[in-house]
Amino acid sequence: MEEYEKDADKYVEYVEAFITNVETRLSSHMEFEEKEIFPLVSGHPLVEELTNEHKEIRNMLGLARDAESMQEKIEILRKLAGYIKKHIKKENTQLVPLLY
Repeated sequence: MEEYEKDADKYVEYVEAFITNVETRLSSHMEFEEKEIFPLVSGHPLVEELTNEHKEIRNMLGLARDAESMQEKIEILRKLAGYIKKHIKKENTQLVPLLY
């Protein structure tokens, strides 16, 4: 991401494609979890927490897509990357064990 910040406007097309790619891949992944995985542990408080995190991820992707400046897009994407990392860790350490 540092390279994008140096001359952000030079990379508009790539950043937009990146956002679209991430949005597409994450949307299908989150949809699968919500329809196929979460019902297996329905009623557990973690399901609501993870569902809310999915909503926040979708919101952050929308903010990144709609941001007016490249610097703003990159800032949002940095925050999103950290948020997703924590979310994945939670799924792997808390959700997956519930399924076994």
